[in-house]
Amino acid sequence: MWKRGRYQIREAAGQFWLIDMEQPAAAYFPPVGMNESGAIILKTFLETGDEGQCAAKLQEEFGIGLQEAETDAREFLEQLRARGVKI
Repeated sequence: MWKRGRYQIREAAGQFWLIDMEQPAAAYFPPVGMNESGAIILKTFLETGDEGQCAAKLQEEFGIGLQEAETDAREFLEQLRARGVKI
């Protein structure tokens, strides 16, 4: 389990789940499932607030090019925001 502010990331059976621990019951959002790269992006962004750092971490972990890492990080964070995650 990893916790930062209102969010927890938990792993179960190879899947990662983002849980908002401070959401009101009336506006419940179910946990958001993600893979390992999504968990890395989110953890890094919540720690640094910098998409560039997210891309650098993806490069380091998976050996991908900078442009691909930047695109992956930006698109994943946009998907989270579209689902109502307040990051």
